[in-house]
Amino acid sequence: MNKVVLCVKNQGYEASLERWKLYPLIGEEHGLFKVIDESGEAYLYPKEFFLLLEVPTHVLKDMERDFLLSNPFATDEGRLRKSSS
Repeated sequence: MNKVVLCVKNQGYEASLERWKLYPLIGEEHGLFKVIDESGEAYLYPKEFFLLLEVPTHVLKDMERDFLLSNPFATDEGRLRKSSS
């Protein structure tokens, strides 16, 4: 299973995170989630802003394809990828 996060809170980060939107989980650092936000860059946010979801690989591949096709700022780091855990 692979991990993505659903944004459930964005107080103070309204321009960077959209509530109820899925974001690729890049990793975890210092107790924070690292996600690709609306700027197209990877940033750290409090874990309580998100609901962690696990999705099957075939669904993740479809999501990754659509994300990369629809996001002009997408980079290799922005790709949805398998979590190491």
